[in-house]
Amino acid sequence: MAFMKLTVLLVLSTCCWAEEKELSVSELLWKANKDVVHTEDEHLVIDDIAYDNENDRNADQCTSHGCMWPRSADGRVYVPYVIANHYTSRELSIIQRGLDSFRDVSCIRFVKHTGQRDFLSIQSHNGCYSYVGRRGYSQTVSLDRQGCIYHSTVQHELLHALGFNHEQCRSDRDQHIRVLWENIQSGLAYAFDKHDTLNMNTPYDYNSVMQYHRYAFSANNKPTMEPIPDPNVAFGEATEMSKNDIDRLNRLYHCGSENGREERQRNRAGRAAHLPGAEAGSGNLKRSSSEVVGLTTQPWAAGNLVWPGKSAGWECSCAARERDDEAT
Repeated sequence: MAFMKLTVLLVLSTCCWAEEKELSVSELLWKANKDVVHTEDEHLVIDDIAYDNENDRNADQCTSHGCMWPRSADGRVYVPYVIANHYTSRELSIIQRGLDSFRDVSCIRFVKHTGQRDFLSIQSHNGCYSYVGRRGYSQTVSLDRQGCIYHSTVQHELLHALGFNHEQCRSDRDQHIRVLWENIQSGLAYAFDKHDTLNMNTPYDYNSVMQYHRYAFSANNKPTMEPIPDPNVAFGEATEMSKNDIDRLNRLYHCGSENGREERQRNRAGRAAHLPGAEAGSGNLKRSSSEVVGLTTQPWAAGNLVWPGKSAGWECSCAARERDDEAT
């Protein structure tokens, strides 16, 4: 009997954990931030966006000069970061996965801070929040251990840090979303203010990881937003970056430019030329299939391939790399 009770408890706890995992990023942010009280020592935080002061709240945050992280000569954008030491190993792995996810789809590279002037300081403060764009010197990205350690929330806050605002605050919002002001909690209408946002000629995206859900900031359990023209269209359900999120990120930072593509092609050719077994001009490394068995493979990262040591068996075709390069 005791065994049966334990089994039922384990099943119920597993189901609850799985259900929480499936919450959209906007629902996770709402749960994490709704009861947070910020201290005087913290930044001015409105919703999940940090400001230097009250005047900064009304300023044009990331269409002004200097909000982007600089592009390096190799075509990549290196964003230094430090992570506070109060996270567990599991929490660190989730944060690191979020940081690394940008490498796989863009020219953004989050790298460990080694003395650079401007960098992200990832800490567990009260709630989830970030500045919008590069602010200069150390800037906080808060990923509270109580509610913010999810892949989607990490991506969301990092997109803020890279210069992007919420989707429902886009300058063209009114063509795609109707805000139901009468249902919004008193004092929270600012969360729906429109901004001169960095849309980068991408369509309004109901599936963006930056789009809040239908009942965000509701005072009466009624919707605060509905799509136009079809109010029944699903939105605000993202659990990771959408294709449009990735496209506008790449456009803002010119990740798909010919200069960046040529640099990646030169780097690829240079690496291939120095690998054992390379055939001149072939782009292929020859090794029998039997010798490849047991080789640990790693996911392709756009423009950033980690080669195994010389002792490892290896066989590859650069065609896969070329497809990745073309995709970026």
